[in-house]
Amino acid sequence: MKEHSDNTRAKIAKLLKEYREKSGLTIREAGALLGKSNQTVSAWENGRGQPDADMFLKLCDIYNVPSISLFFGEPLPEPELDDDEDELLKLWRKATDEAKKCVHMVLKCNQKQVHIEVKRAARDGDLPGADTITEAEANEIRSRADADPDL
Repeated sequence: MKEHSDNTRAKIAKLLKEYREKSGLTIREAGALLGKSNQTVSAWENGRGQPDADMFLKLCDIYNVPSISLFFGEPLPEPELDDDEDELLKLWRKATDEAKKCVHMVLKCNQKQVHIEVKRAARDGDLPGADTITEAEANEIRSRADADPDL
């Protein structure tokens, strides 16, 4: 039984790291968005701890995973598309490669905005979870935010 739980813990740790990296967040940024320290996020990604169920929901949200089932790779039935989604899908299928590149650029800009907002919150001292990081870590985040030309 212990082997099964160790394998599950290792799988969860690997998935947590993969989803964070795919979302483009650093451990520190993910921790700030979750109100957790970077040490806690690192422990989850190294199998030394695990988030609770509520935290998994938050992780799905910040890593843009629609559901916990998808987080673990379990297939879900295809959702019904609303009218806007259906129209966008039809337009996407007809779009040129150049138009698709433009859409990708817009979506990447949206992701960059998340990073900017975390850095801005750090700079302004309004960082969620700031009480879970050391003063030195907070100062490092603020100095990185001050150095960021996008702010």
